[in-house]
Amino acid sequence: MAENQNRRESFRLDDMLHIADFPLTRGELELKKNQTSNLARQSLALRDAIGSSSSINFGGVQGTDANTLKGLDILDAKLNYIISMLSDQKAFEAQLEKKQVNISATGIKFVTRHDYCKDDFVELRLMLPLFPPLFLDLLGKVKQASASKLGHLMIGVEFLFKSDVEERTLSQYVFQRHREILRSERHLGSKLT
Repeated sequence: MAENQNRRESFRLDDMLHIADFPLTRGELELKKNQTSNLARQSLALRDAIGSSSSINFGGVQGTDANTLKGLDILDAKLNYIISMLSDQKAFEAQLEKKQVNISATGIKFVTRHDYCKDDFVELRLMLPLFPPLFLDLLGKVKQASASKLGHLMIGVEFLFKSDVEERTLSQYVFQRHREILRSERHLGSKLT
């Protein structure tokens, strides 16, 4: 099992992702390490929305009517959560730029407009093209910085995960996306022969 996990983490793939990067000082990094991640906030909000619905008193209504009211209340909480997430996502997405990246479960490489040196810290905002889209706030450390062919700065960033949920989510995305690419190449190859 551990061997499969290591093999999964070693996948690197070229992809187009919406991304934004922001330089961080060591002090800013330390503050952000202790903040709850966007992904964790989303999960907690959903759990709170569903959990709080189950404790509502329906004023003595019993039987099917109480179950219907309880179901409607849970549905209302979920819809409020979705509306909230969609409005947050629009603001988040406005900050992002679609770029060619090389990504793995442990890091990402892309062209940036900011000036970075090796061992600088960076905050990354990513939108994973899932349904619904998943937005991640990640921290990282620049492991390499070099000029790209067009004169921009190409950086390689090692992720500094704030939670196991972030790490697991990104690892699953890379693994699933890698499988999609292989399936698509295999399908294209079979059409050509």
